[in-house]
Amino acid sequence: MQLLEKIGSITSTWDSVGFGGFVIDALGPDQAHSIEYFGDVGGSFRLASLSKMFSTYAWLVALEEGLASSSTRFEGLDFTIGDLLSHRSGLRFDSGGVVSDEIVDSVLSQGRASIAFERPLASRRIYSNIGFELLARILTYLSGFGFQDYVHEAVLAPLSLSNTSISSSVFPSAGRSGAAAGFVSSVVDLSLFAYEVMNPTLVSLRSRDFASSASQPGLGGILPGYGYFDDNSWGYGFEVKGEKSPHWSGSLTSTSTYGHFGASGTFLWCDPSLSLCVGLLTDRPFDSFAKVQWPALSKAIIQSLR
Repeated sequence: MQLLEKIGSITSTWDSVGFGGFVIDALGPDQAHSIEYFGDVGGSFRLASLSKMFSTYAWLVALEEGLASSSTRFEGLDFTIGDLLSHRSGLRFDSGGVVSDEIVDSVLSQGRASIAFERPLASRRIYSNIGFELLARILTYLSGFGFQDYVHEAVLAPLSLSNTSISSSVFPSAGRSGAAAGFVSSVVDLSLFAYEVMNPTLVSLRSRDFASSASQPGLGGILPGYGYFDDNSWGYGFEVKGEKSPHWSGSLTSTSTYGHFGASGTFLWCDPSLSLCVGLLTDRPFDSFAKVQWPALSKAIIQSLR
């Protein structure tokens, strides 16, 4: 009860904000775990860029199936699957506020001559929706399945995520596939996904560690909403906290914390050193509210359990 009381002391000040969340405690192989839910557990929320974690997990399945490797390059392109997943391809965030089929086609046909590129390969971490739309297109090409169909068969159905769907209409500017920001889900479904990430069954521990460990440490770049960091740590699909400060997961999470946040006021972080995973879904777009309340919520949760 102490945990829920502490959470309530924070969320009671959130006027006119629809929200729901969860805390998973004591994670790890063969460990017992507890889960506490709060707020609107069954409602549907736009995940925004939390979608990238689901898309990444589908790619981890594809890599284990042998469809490609993280070092796979395609003819005429100098970046790899791993470069796209870790936001170091040099691609822009988007082009003119949108990610269109035309911009994806131009990358595939022109390579680095396309206006979609902002920087040389691996010279700066540029968070890119274009990159995830490309990943969706490539996965469709390699697998023979539509991206949404592949994600459903590889991730959603095996985890029984019946309240999770994908549609480009959720964030149409982020691309047609929905890979970057098009998922809609519930708190319960997100908690099931979070538990899978911490205790993988669909992929190996090695693949999970690959996705959640820093790639090319020391690569600088902008963390959206927080500014430039000399070491903008990122894994292959999941952001890694590293030494970034301030950080949306708060000051009490460890440098090994990984996860993602989204423009629709959503976040998911997992801290293996604390054996904790916390998720929050809201209906309020990311703004100064999130910068203050997310760290406060995380701090209250950690202090009540540790």
